[in-house]
Amino acid sequence: MRIDQKILGRFRELLDEGTSVMRTRTPVTGGFPHPYRHGMVRGESSDEKVSPELATAWGLRCLNLLKRVVGVESDFYQTFKEQASGFECFSNYSYVALGMSILEAVKTEYEKGYLLDTRVLIQAEVFDDFLEQASHLLEKGYYGPASVIAGAVLEDGLRKLCQQTGTAFPPKTTIEPMNIALVKAGVYDTLLQKRITTLADIRNKAAHGKWDEFDEKDVEYMIDQVRLFMENCFGHV
Repeated sequence: MRIDQKILGRFRELLDEGTSVMRTRTPVTGGFPHPYRHGMVRGESSDEKVSPELATAWGLRCLNLLKRVVGVESDFYQTFKEQASGFECFSNYSYVALGMSILEAVKTEYEKGYLLDTRVLIQAEVFDDFLEQASHLLEKGYYGPASVIAGAVLEDGLRKLCQQTGTAFPPKTTIEPMNIALVKAGVYDTLLQKRITTLADIRNKAAHGKWDEFDEKDVEYMIDQVRLFMENCFGHV
C-alpha cells in the first residue's frame, strides 16, 4: 500500500471512530446525563455529553496523526489540542464535534494535495524507517529480504518523483519503466538511469529467489544508493 493511502486510511479510521464516540451522545439534565429516548429531538446544546473515556482515547490518537501530518506548530494541531482539553468535561459533546470538523478539514486538505510539503516530509520519514529496517536485516544476514525492502522504497520513490514532476507512467508499473520515463522527461541523466537499472536488477533477483546471483555487498551498495537517491529527491532521509 502506498504511503498516501495509508495516511488517508488512518484518517478514515479515526473519523469512523469519532462517529462512534458521538453516538454515545446523551443530554445533560440537572447535572445527570440521560440516554435519548425514541422520539426525542436532538438539539445542538452544549449541555450534552459523550463517553469521556472514549473521547479522550480517540483524541490522543487523532493528535498523534495530526502531529505527523501537519506538525505541532500548525493551526490545525493547536486548535484540535485546545478542543481535546475539553473531552473530559461533563458537557463535552461540542468539543468532540469540533474535533471531528478539524480532522475532516485536514483530511480534505491532504487528499487534495494542499499539504505538499507535509507529504514530502512524511515520505522521507517513512522511507528512512524502511531503509533502517533493510540495514538491520542485512546486519543479521538476511540480505535477500533487505534487498526487497530497499527495492520497494526505490519503486515508491520513483513513483512519487513521477507524480511530482508530472511524468506520465502506467498506474501499475515497476522500477525500470518509471526509470526510463524520468530520463526521457529530463528529470535526471542516463548515468543515474544506469545506476537505478542495476538496483532494479538486484531487487528482481531477490523477488524471484535467485539468492546465488547477488550477495551482501551488493545489497549494502543497494541500500546506500537508494538512500542517496531519496536524499536527493526528498531532501532528507
